Parts: sequence; C-alpha cells; structure tokens
Amino acid sequence: MARHRFVRRRLEVQPQQRLGVGGTQVEPPVAAVDGEPVEAVLGGIAVVGGEVQIHYPAPAVGIPHIKAGRLTGLGFTGKTRLAALPEVPTIAEAGVPGYYADAGWHGVFAPARTPAAIVKKLQEAFRKALQVPFVHDTYVNNGYDPQGHTPQEWTKIFLADLKRYAEIVRIAKIEAQ
Repeated sequence: MARHRFVRRRLEVQPQQRLGVGGTQVEPPVAAVDGEPVEAVLGGIAVVGGEVQIHYPAPAVGIPHIKAGRLTGLGFTGKTRLAALPEVPTIAEAGVPGYYADAGWHGVFAPARTPAAIVKKLQEAFRKALQVPFVHDTYVNNGYDPQGHTPQEWTKIFLADLKRYAEIVRIAKIEAQ
C-alpha cells in the first residue's frame, strides 16, 4: 500500500468583486492556500494537494483545475460531454455503457398560487438574462447548460427527476432518518 504525505495548508476565503444581473448581487468567494489564489474551494484542493486520489466534484470546482493541468478529467457523468471540457469523455464513453447521473440543475420556483402573468414575466426575465453573453458564458464555463425552460418544460423535467430519484431510493432501500 502506498504511503501518502499529508500537508497542512492554510485556507483563506475572501469575498470577490460583486457581480450582478438585473439588480441581483452575488459575491462569489475566492480562495487562497498559503497565500496563493486558487480557483476552487474545498473538494478540488484535496486532490491537488495529494490528500485524496480521486474526487467527484461539481463541474465548477473541477473545470479550473483540469484546464490548469492540476487534475485529469476521467469522465463526465452527464449524457453528453461537457461544453467547457469537450476533451473529457462521458462515463458511458469511458467504459460504463448506459451510465448517466445528472450533474445537477438549478430551478426557480414560485408559490403555487402565483398569478400566471407574474410567472410568465419572471420566466421571460430569466430567459432574457441567460441570453446576455457574459451570463451565458459564465454558466457554460462553469459546467452548466443554461436552458431558460418554460414553466411547463421545467415542471416536466422536475417531475421526471423526482420519479427517477424515488426509484433509486426504493432500489437502494434508503430510509428517511
């Protein structure tokens, strides 16, 4: 069995410049290890630092390290290759036929009795924001595929995922705790 040397490093997280779209302000963190800036917080650092041999990061965590040559992308869990890393095969392409695990989605929800006119206005605003090159490119470069679905399309996706994960929970015999 190989021996691994663990190095304790100092991790600092500080606010970065404010980014905003349509009045919404977001402050993504920026991290530094021993004073050197790094692109991702936590997961990717453990692999880069030699603390673990493999990691299953969110695309936004892995992409900067793969592009910088600090990590090797072995496979992407989605049905198709990730636009930000076209050279990384899907897990199915890498040798596990039929494998697919959604890399995740971000959805917007409103209370059930929200008037249709308000829902439509919100959806149109989100769709329009996703068309702004900076916003669109930020999502794509961080491993997302911005869609801007209609409420009906989004409901169909959401319910299909609920059904899929309910079946996984049933098969795995996972019980609520």
